[in-house]
Amino acid sequence: METSKGLRPDTFYHGTSIEAALAVQAYWFDVSRAGTNAGALLGPGVYCTTLEKAMEYAKGNPAGGIIFEMRADLGRCKTLAASDAVMKTWQQHGYDSAWAPQGANHRNLAENCIKDPASITIVRAIPGDTGKLRGVGMLVRHDGRLAMMGDEAAAARGGSSGAHRSSQGQPVDDELLELLRTWRLEDVVDDLANEGYTQVKELEEDLSEAAIKDLQVGRKYKNRLRNLLAHLHATHQEREEQALKNRPKSSRRSGKCVRHLPARKCSARGEKSCKR
Repeated sequence: METSKGLRPDTFYHGTSIEAALAVQAYWFDVSRAGTNAGALLGPGVYCTTLEKAMEYAKGNPAGGIIFEMRADLGRCKTLAASDAVMKTWQQHGYDSAWAPQGANHRNLAENCIKDPASITIVRAIPGDTGKLRGVGMLVRHDGRLAMMGDEAAAARGGSSGAHRSSQGQPVDDELLELLRTWRLEDVVDDLANEGYTQVKELEEDLSEAAIKDLQVGRKYKNRLRNLLAHLHATHQEREEQALKNRPKSSRRSGKCVRHLPARKCSARGEKSCKR
């Protein structure tokens, strides 16, 4: 049985420790470590659930832990019954994710497990206890990332340390925002702004393949960005070609006759000399 695409959610939560949250931000999710905190009853994958259950997972950690709010593409999702025969092996049967409505730990709290971490985008980190988090010298920055309190300078720039571009805290302009919405990329607006891409021209001219790979967003968003860039480059090329066609013939030098040249020099392609 598969979940209906029309009813499935796309916002999930993942509760973990501060140490693990920092590792996720730096290296992304490691499915080989799935369940090291609370068991892996749905097999290997990234576990996500409701905010209520994620807070349960987080609160047992020092300073109340961290909850990640995430967007995820479930793909082909397997609905697991209690004691399902493929409870831990659904990954081997062509499914991208699994959903246990009764909860993996039989607490009547639904839980999802996602096979490929690339299909996940982290929206923000949520402190389990803000006061305790500050007590251990940590905070959640304005861009939603967990950081040391000494990292305010990076927070003010709107980027992470080591980012290849430094934002000056400028918001994305209306033109770029509308373009990203059209291409269903509104979830990566903050990520692009944090890297300093706030205008369509900057995106078109400066966003490289390496920069796309470095963005901490899901694979589907990276592919959409690649498609958007290809569209922008193709549109730019079309504009240049159209501008060339619209130029007066007297200003073209692409092998055709130019009026102000002597007639005897007007045979660039072997044509007969022009008559004035």
